[in-house]
Amino acid sequence: MHYSAERCLAITEAAAESLGLDPGRLASIAIVPDPNVQIVDGQRTIVIYGGATPIFVEVTLIDGSTMPTSLCGGIPGGAACTDDPHLSTQGLVPGDGYRDIPCTGDPPTGCATPLPRIDAKARAEARPIVVKRLEVPIDHVGGYEVDLGEGSIPNGILTRASYTLGDDWPDHASIANYTVRLEVRSLEPDGQPFQNYYEHGWRAGTERIRAVLVFSVTRFDPGAVLDVRDIVVE
Repeated sequence: MHYSAERCLAITEAAAESLGLDPGRLASIAIVPDPNVQIVDGQRTIVIYGGATPIFVEVTLIDGSTMPTSLCGGIPGGAACTDDPHLSTQGLVPGDGYRDIPCTGDPPTGCATPLPRIDAKARAEARPIVVKRLEVPIDHVGGYEVDLGEGSIPNGILTRASYTLGDDWPDHASIANYTVRLEVRSLEPDGQPFQNYYEHGWRAGTERIRAVLVFSVTRFDPGAVLDVRDIVVE
């Protein structure tokens, strides 16, 4: 079995995470045969798994010691388990659950009622946050919160919070959980979190907001950047 360079990097990161190790301690990894496949009287005996067959990995640390682990068993998920790994970009758009109707019982019992429509005057006064391109320097391991600017939305109703990455699988840096998240935060004293359209609620006029890009870095090379493009929050 041959894996792409991108997937090998993802497997390395996932192996370090599964062992609770700093990725910088890993010198190399090797994909090893399934230890549960045995040869009995010249016949291969294969263990049947309750899901996908794991990838078995032997990790060699920089001190020369080795440690075994396995990845992608059961119901596989994550960049290490796909031939085309990429970072997950998380924003707030109508299709991602932001407009799910909360109910306290079986629908329609106890379900939230629709909010009023956006007022034309509030829409005209709103100031969307638009950033065509931003290169974020990566200069440390750990968490990042990148301020994308302030604006306002009509009646507190968020209709779009999206962006793209210029390189969705950079080889010069590793992002924890393979996820870059766009957060929208209210700047109003009584502002509610932007987690659900109904729970956030409607307000008269406009609501002041700030957009922030949130991610965490586990490894980087000098000069690394995260190329973020087409940011729109409105």
